[in-house]
Amino acid sequence: TVSHLVRNITAPVKGIVGPWVHKYPHFAVPEPRIGFLQEALRWWDHWLKGDNNGIMAEPTIAAYIQDGVAPQASYDARPGIWVEGDQWPLQATCMEFKLTLLGNLIKAQDLENHQAKGPHAAINSPLTTGSASGEYCIIWCGPDFPTDQRQDDANSLCFETQKMAEAVSILGGAVFKTSVTSDQNCGHLILRLCDVATD
Repeated sequence: TVSHLVRNITAPVKGIVGPWVHKYPHFAVPEPRIGFLQEALRWWDHWLKGDNNGIMAEPTIAAYIQDGVAPQASYDARPGIWVEGDQWPLQATCMEFKLTLLGNLIKAQDLENHQAKGPHAAINSPLTTGSASGEYCIIWCGPDFPTDQRQDDANSLCFETQKMAEAVSILGGAVFKTSVTSDQNCGHLILRLCDVATD
């Protein structure tokens, strides 16, 4: 939501995206927290009182990129780094992958060694699939984060990359393109993008 607001609002706007659950970031988990009340006060002092406090000279958006960690239902803190910029997306770099018949995700530029056409596969997952992938919008400070998703994987179509040669940071929305047919009047297509540990 923050990225859509920053990208589409034509009025002055600031966005902060942290690792937190859907709570105010001065008391939400996981840490690191920020002085959200102080930031809000600086914003309103500038726009309502005319204070020249420098807030509009600062980057438009700040986002926290979390490091990959072992899955657990709650965290006190998440390691990572803050990045800043004046537009969204912060960088226009995109990694494109294609699905293969062998269940792999291959970088698009390496696809000449594989089939040119995507795989055809069928799936009929039980409705409980996805129960380990955490709450859609984590609003409480309890154990609602994704846990080990191997059971969900067993009930899903899975495509994996080879082990990455170097660390990859992902910031922004993933896009998935496919064609789907169904023998039912309605259904759900749910995608999970997971960081798979080597163990």
